[in-house]
Amino acid sequence: MTYAMTLDNSWELMTEDEMYDVNGGYYIANSAINTLVAFAGGAALTTTGKVGYVKLGTAFASMFVWVFGIPGIGPLLALYIGANTAHFGAKLADAFLQGKGLDIGLKWYGLKLTVK
Repeated sequence: MTYAMTLDNSWELMTEDEMYDVNGGYYIANSAINTLVAFAGGAALTTTGKVGYVKLGTAFASMFVWVFGIPGIGPLLALYIGANTAHFGAKLADAFLQGKGLDIGLKWYGLKLTVK
């Protein structure tokens, strides 16, 4: 008796870009992005929200000061975190304006953000 392995028709070839992806990821649906924007916009209109934004901004600035203070790699690490944060914000705004969701994946160099 002979055994043979066969592939069904549902398999796909993997691209080189997909091979470098780390398994996993997260998808933010457009409805969640709309809720986030509505919540952030509503919070900006209230005094409590303004205080929260000031505290968040202060915490974010403190994180950069702390990371920047790490000898040797601190400045580069702070720049890397800032660049990824700006990239995430730009892609989130792009997804909101297009009415689509945002797919978040990890690559060896950082975040891979795709508007889908």
